[in-house]
Amino acid sequence: MKKLFLSALSLAVVAVLCSCGGKPKTHSVAQTGLVTIPLEASIEEERKVALSDLAEKVEYIPLETDTNCLIGNLWDNKIIRSKQYFFLAMGKSLLQYSLNGKFVRNIGSVGQGPGEYSWITDIDVRDDSRQLFVSSDNRINVYDIETGEFLHSLPAGYRDFQFKMLNDTTAFRFLYNSNGQVKNRVLITDNHGDTLRAYPRYDLFTVKEGMSYMIGSRSDRFMYRCGGDICYRENYNDTIFTVTEEALIPRYLVDLGKYHLPLEYRFEVLGDNKKFVELSAPYFAIHPIETADYLFIPYEGWAEKKDRMVIYDKRSGESYAVADGTLKDDLNHLFDFIPTVALDDHTLLKVFTAEAIFKLAEKEPSILEHEALKGLQEDDNPVLMVVTLK
Repeated sequence: MKKLFLSALSLAVVAVLCSCGGKPKTHSVAQTGLVTIPLEASIEEERKVALSDLAEKVEYIPLETDTNCLIGNLWDNKIIRSKQYFFLAMGKSLLQYSLNGKFVRNIGSVGQGPGEYSWITDIDVRDDSRQLFVSSDNRINVYDIETGEFLHSLPAGYRDFQFKMLNDTTAFRFLYNSNGQVKNRVLITDNHGDTLRAYPRYDLFTVKEGMSYMIGSRSDRFMYRCGGDICYRENYNDTIFTVTEEALIPRYLVDLGKYHLPLEYRFEVLGDNKKFVELSAPYFAIHPIETADYLFIPYEGWAEKKDRMVIYDKRSGESYAVADGTLKDDLNHLFDFIPTVALDDHTLLKVFTAEAIFKLAEKEPSILEHEALKGLQEDDNPVLMVVTLK
């Protein structure tokens, strides 16, 4: 979960799609009030956790490789799943796969015309209407998920945002604050792009002259769904909100305590990477992932790469750190697991590149003997590790 310094005009982060599966829905947190999770204290409460403690099934899905679907730098949070398909956005391309990893089609293309995009900032899907929504260039393109046909566009008015669709015409949209002065954090807009509701941002700040960058990572999920709710958070905000048409309702407060980054140490405020690396070292960034029964909280130093994670169990109210930072795969004995995306209320995802798998196989050659990985080549497309929770 290495931090990246990204131009606000080129940031392409896909929020998590959380849709309802066959299991009972989780309760709506919006109805039960704010839950505080003491991250600082939880880090001291370390437990060994195996994948079998939480999961009932683990699948490895190699994504088909051919000249029509070569996948480059795929971020885990640029993947969403409908009832029948995976959709993968990579800035200037959008690929559709079946649930068993077979390539279906490319959707749309680069350009400025109808149904085209220059840089995809987010995607969402609605199974009930069989529509895929793709944000780019101040608009949201809408496609038929069965044919890939472009249907129409919804005006957006802002270029850089993540979003979730409340229905086929109403969008809940999070606006990036790369210059410190974007006054609204969440907009609710209709099919004409008109604002139905604006939720203001209160932590405005001044950046150095000429700065137009924000800090981000492949683990940023600013808007997601869980238990029928649309939820929102920001990089520097410890609170996760439920977004409704009437209010932003505090859902979880992840209390970082001494690990909370002071405003004056933010990368955008300092405008100096060397200073940021030095001053941010004692503080943690969090990347919460919510499911029906758990809030997984992978965390890391702002300028480092090290897998660590706290788990909050909604049923017991307990929170604890995972020993060694990852869930040990005692089901298939392949890859230790730290989630990066929730595909729905009961399913987690991590992406492994073929190159990374071959590197792991240097120490443990039996990895490549697993049925799903037989025949894998080092230059093949990534493999999806899909974990279904109990």
